[in-house]
Amino acid sequence: MLNNDKYYCRKVNGDFTWSFAQALNSSVLPALPDRTKFRFVFCSGQLAEWGQNKKLMFMPDTRKIKGEIEKRLCELADAEPRFETYLLRPAAIQGENTGMLRRAWMRPLGLAVDAAEVGKAMAKIGLDGTTKRILDNADILKL
Repeated sequence: MLNNDKYYCRKVNGDFTWSFAQALNSSVLPALPDRTKFRFVFCSGQLAEWGQNKKLMFMPDTRKIKGEIEKRLCELADAEPRFETYLLRPAAIQGENTGMLRRAWMRPLGLAVDAAEVGKAMAKIGLDGTTKRILDNADILKL
């Protein structure tokens, strides 16, 4: 969470994303040719939680914020068939500077995914779509 600040976490992860999706739906989508779909790809997190009243012991605020925006994006897509929503839920994103030991044991167990692979999956889904709406590490690695 952004410096443990729930307000900014909600603002950045939730409000900005939702405002952007609404703007695309109301401004960009109508300008597209008929039958053209718009694909909105949102990178959330493995433990995102849609149940806002659920008691969570581990990172409750950030998980609920991500879950809330996921749910709203799906509701938007369900209401507007030309607006497709895809949710990536990667876990333990690794970068170039991730230590070799961590990379060596997490990756083979499917517990981690490289940042470049997440980006590649997002681009591929944006271009081609996919059959699943919610994708985890295993799904991301298959793309």
